[in-house]
Amino acid sequence: MVLTAARPASADDKERAKTLFREGRDAMTAGDYEIGCPLLERSHTIVAAVGTLLNLALCEEKRGHLAVARERWKEARDLAQKENDARAKVAAERLAQLEKRTPKLTVNIQGGAASVRTQRDGKQPRDVPTAQLGKPLRLDPGKYDVL
Repeated sequence: MVLTAARPASADDKERAKTLFREGRDAMTAGDYEIGCPLLERSHTIVAAVGTLLNLALCEEKRGHLAVARERWKEARDLAQKENDARAKVAAERLAQLEKRTPKLTVNIQGGAASVRTQRDGKQPRDVPTAQLGKPLRLDPGKYDVL
């Protein structure tokens, strides 16, 4: 097993992340979540920041990706708590609100099926982890097929 540590962000990385963040926020403000969310995601990938996660969570929520938004609110809360950032409370409140609205599907299997997948609206199928069987699986709204 090889472990690698993430390198600290360089000044160029930080500037690129800020640019992507601004572009993502501008797209969100214009109501273009399909452009804004990926830009915010790229910014977050370069430099993890509470503000970026808060905006990314909101963007995904506006986009209708409630399961993804839930994970982002959770990440924002956890990072804010780790950094002693007062915005942890806001993220926790939004997470609690979204918990109530996020659809859940519980898959129970009889007969030892080898694998289970869900597919929404003909998009890429998603494997359901064996450990998740019998437990609520959080999903984005839509029509699903269980494969």
